[in-house]
Amino acid sequence: MKKTFIFTVITTMLFLTSNSFAAERPDMTAGKTNLNPVIGSDAGFYAGFSAGSGGMDKKRPDHPPSVNEEHHYYGFVTRPYVGYLWSIPSVSSLKLGMELGYFSSFKPDEYILNNQTWIYFGYDVDLLGVVKYNVFGSSFFLEGKAGGAFVHQTVRMSGMGDPSSSTKNGLQPEVGLGVGYDFTSKFSMNFVITEIFGSPPPDLTYGDTNVDDVDSIIRTQSAMLGVTYHFG
Repeated sequence: MKKTFIFTVITTMLFLTSNSFAAERPDMTAGKTNLNPVIGSDAGFYAGFSAGSGGMDKKRPDHPPSVNEEHHYYGFVTRPYVGYLWSIPSVSSLKLGMELGYFSSFKPDEYILNNQTWIYFGYDVDLLGVVKYNVFGSSFFLEGKAGGAFVHQTVRMSGMGDPSSSTKNGLQPEVGLGVGYDFTSKFSMNFVITEIFGSPPPDLTYGDTNVDDVDSIIRTQSAMLGVTYHFG
C-alpha cells in the first residue's frame, strides 16, 4: 500500500502542478497578469465526497507453511463531508475551517487461513480543523486537517470452533495531509492521506479462536481523492 500511496501522490502532484501553471495566463483586458481568478472566493459552506483505499492496520497471522493463506485488505473506502472555511484577511491565500465527515468501507478487510477467517469492519465520524493554503497565489493548494474521530470497530473470527467477535468504540486523534486544485470558484479536487491513531494490530495465530484480547482500537489509514463544492 505504501508504494501505491507514493505513486498516487507523485502523479497527482504532477497533474495539479501542470494545471496550476496553465492557469497563470495573462489577462490582457486588465492590463496585467491574472494568476488566479478564483482565489479567495471559496470561503463559506462546502460539501464533498472522497473515495479511495484504506482500512484498519493489520498483521499477517502466524501459521504453518501448509496452511493456505488469502487476504483482502485496504479496500474501497468513502468519506462524505461538510464544512466551513473562513478567509484570513491578513493572508490572502490562507483559509481556516472546520469539517465533519463520515468514513466507511464498502467491503470488510479479512484474512483467511484455510477455513478460518478474521474480518475487520467499522466506521468513523470525525470533526476536524482545516488549514487551506493556495501556493504562490495559484489554484494549487496544500491542505492540513487535524482533530478527533469517534471510532466503531469490530474484529470477528469464524470458520473454526465457535464464532467470536470483539467490538470497540472510542475517541481517537486524527490527522490528514493533502494537495488539491481549485478548478473554479465552486469546484475543487484534493488528494488526502489520513491516519486515525490507535493501537498496533493484534497478534493472530491460526487455530486461536478467541478475539476477546483485541481490547483497543486499531489505527486506521486511508488515501482518497475528493471533489468539493463550495456554496459561497
